[in-house]
Amino acid sequence: MFNYTKYVVSLFLSSFLFATNIVAQVLYLGVNGSDSNNGLERSTAVATLQKAIDLAHKINPLNNSIKILIEPGTYINSVNKLEGRPDGIDIKLFTDKSSTHPVVFDGVSNTSTWLSIVNKGDMHTSVTVDGLTIKNYKTAITINSNRNDTNIHNGGHVISNNTFFRIGVLSKDDFSTAAVRLVNSKNNLIEGNKFLTIRNDVRCGKLHALYLAHFSSGNVIRSNVFADLCGSIIKFRDRSNNNIVAYNYFYSYTGSPAVQESFCDKNRNKKCTKKLGECPSTGNIMFGNEYDLHKDYNNKVYSIDGPDKYRPWCSANDYSYDRIIFKQQ
Repeated sequence: MFNYTKYVVSLFLSSFLFATNIVAQVLYLGVNGSDSNNGLERSTAVATLQKAIDLAHKINPLNNSIKILIEPGTYINSVNKLEGRPDGIDIKLFTDKSSTHPVVFDGVSNTSTWLSIVNKGDMHTSVTVDGLTIKNYKTAITINSNRNDTNIHNGGHVISNNTFFRIGVLSKDDFSTAAVRLVNSKNNLIEGNKFLTIRNDVRCGKLHALYLAHFSSGNVIRSNVFADLCGSIIKFRDRSNNNIVAYNYFYSYTGSPAVQESFCDKNRNKKCTKKLGECPSTGNIMFGNEYDLHKDYNNKVYSIDGPDKYRPWCSANDYSYDRIIFKQQ
């Protein structure tokens, strides 16, 4: 039986855990910086986020936490990759909230990914992205781990108070599937963001603001605004279980559900790429959200796609719980 109280307690406990303040080494990134600098002072700021990330991987702070302070301005065509470390590390990308000028990363042509977070084996890095504007990218953030082994995962990331604008592909030759993508990434907090105009020129229904796939479980998606989208806004796929979707605002989304649960059934679809097979996601709960439901939009609150019939490559647990648990309050 579903324990609603347990979910609510875990939701608010996450606020406490993610809000813990830790004194950290600070690196500085500025539009007038230079990648020949060491980034240790504002006067020696680096010029690119990738350089700051590279420096962060060379530092061994006593508390294993590094902050990258990004000075206001617009950073053009910034494409970045952040890999985990054997000893793990907490990296926070943020801006000075007292500034009246924003930090903007502009991909210009909607052909690249702004930030790719990956881990290999036991390498694990937790990343916070806070208070930035990311626009004109094919994908804003992708967080990847092993999609075949639930035990080889990453997690503990925080994506908060950002604006994701015009994410998708503006071409008839390609399409994007996610503004923010999680693959086997667990116990993340996605809170207080704005996802605005998340659209492809073609196959727009394939594009999701948040795409949680392959064991991406235990995540909290809270108090975000979603507006002007055409694919299902949040999609759960392949044993992405026990996630919470709460107090979000879903506006102006057409021809799709706010939340979708589905998996690729290799018995029915020869194009399924996972040889081990995919299974349903279960225990995902929705409550306290607001939905802009309008007959002209042809949208809905949620959908469950794919058969309920047991598949031999799945376990009995994959069918023991409701796939989506919806509570209006």
